[in-house]
Order: sequence, then C-alpha cells, then structure tokens
Amino acid sequence: MEMFFNNKSGLLGFLSTNLNYFKNKPIVSDRFMIVLVESGSATLKIGDKTIYIDNQMLLTLPPRVIIEYIANESSADCAIKIIGVEPAMGPIRDTRTDFDFILTIFKQISWKLDEKIKKIAIDFFNIVEYVTNDENNSMRHDVLDYLLIAFLRFFQSRIKHMYSNAKEQSNMNSQNILMKFLNLVREHHTKDHRVAFYADQLCISAKYLTQITKQTTRKTPKELIDRYLANESLTLLYQHHYTIQEISNKLGFPDQSYFGRFFKRMFGISPLHYRQNPEKLSREMLKM
Repeated sequence: MEMFFNNKSGLLGFLSTNLNYFKNKPIVSDRFMIVLVESGSATLKIGDKTIYIDNQMLLTLPPRVIIEYIANESSADCAIKIIGVEPAMGPIRDTRTDFDFILTIFKQISWKLDEKIKKIAIDFFNIVEYVTNDENNSMRHDVLDYLLIAFLRFFQSRIKHMYSNAKEQSNMNSQNILMKFLNLVREHHTKDHRVAFYADQLCISAKYLTQITKQTTRKTPKELIDRYLANESLTLLYQHHYTIQEISNKLGFPDQSYFGRFFKRMFGISPLHYRQNPEKLSREMLKM
C-alpha cells in the first residue's frame, strides 16, 4: 500500500492530479489531507465509507485513513487538488482554531460546497500551490500557516451550524488526544520539553501517548516536540530580534551550548551559521 506524502519533506505537501493517480493502488497518508474536486465525478472508498464525489465537493481526511479508487466511466476525468498538512503545522496547533471543529471536519470527511465557498476554496488552493512552489521565498512556510488558518476559520464560520451540536462528550479519542497534546506543546514548549510532562497534563501514561502519536502521525511525542522547537528556533533566528543566547533561554534550553547541539542535530548547521546564511537552509531540511 502506497504511503501518500510519506516521502515528501516539509510540513506541507501539494499535488494536482486526476484519479488515475490512485488506480490499482490504495493509499494511506501520514498527514491530514484537504482535497478539492475541481471537475468530474468519481466514487472513492475512504476507510469504511463509500463516497461519491463531484465538482461541488471538498474532502477533509484524517491521517492513516485508507483511500481506494472505485473506477467508473467518468472517474478518469475527475481532477483533484490535494493539500497534505502535518499535525505540527500552525493551522492544526493554533489555539485560535476550535479543536472540536478540527475533529468534526476530519470525521465528516465530505462537504458539499455552495458556489461562494467553492470559489473561495479554488482561490485558496491556487494560492497555496503558488506559495508551495515558490522555493525562493524564505518565509513561505509562515505564509502557508496563515493561509491555512484563515481558510479553516472561514470554513468553520460557514459550516458552524453543521457541527455545533457534535462536541465530544465521551472519553478522549485518539485524534482528540493528539490535538490536545499539540496544543499543550504550543503552550508549554518554553518551559518543558519532556514527554512525561505532557502525558501528565493529559492524565495518561507516556507509553500511551507515544502509542497515540505513532498511530496518528508515525512520529513519537519527542519527535513532535523537537519539530515544534526547531521551527520556532528558525522563526526567531530569522527575525534577528533576539541574540542566540536569548533564543536559547526563550525556548527553554539549559544553555546556549545545548541549544546549539540541538539545532545542529536537527539541521546539520549551527544557529549562527543559519542566521548568517538563511538562504542555505529551508524547513524542508528538518531531519524527522
């Protein structure tokens, strides 16, 4: 079974294709996927659901779900665009985004768009495609963060009536635990980098938290914490507002030397080298 986006680096992946891409090879993604159906129609099996899609549809798919193509006469002409978003990316960990909404869109899977939302969705995908391919833009990952947050919040405002009564009342499921963990990392990454700390905050064991994150993202909690810290360090180093010592303190490292070793492990160069030569490194070089 093919791992979609699995071998593509960076926090975000983008693909424009037709359904022949999926022919005779069920796929599973290690990322959240947002799929826009541009034209045509087709039938897909997504997990245990069989879904008919057409050019009024938007799909929101959780990671690790199996996607199978069910061929029919019109499906070869079905053109789609796919955005793959890692859970560590801003729109997923941003505290302004309603986690119940995030859970709901990836549970609902398929959405029928009216003409206004469809037009905005098309414009959004086109802009994301342009920014994703703009490799000379050193700030493109930050731009993509803001674009995705803006689109998700707009989408949330338009479909709120469809999920407002669907808030989770039972025990946290795997996706809920993941979302809460990522939110805690965002809130406390300057104070504590230990997996045990976040597991305690969630009232679960570190072993169970590891099981959840590996099932949903194929990464350990420590890898997700390190990735968050690495991306924050890139942002702070690029801005030149703080000295390297101040960044080390701000991110909760014991000392500047420890921070330097962490940064070199993640990126292969020192923080000073990156600050002096930011064009030499992009976030796709995260060694995760």
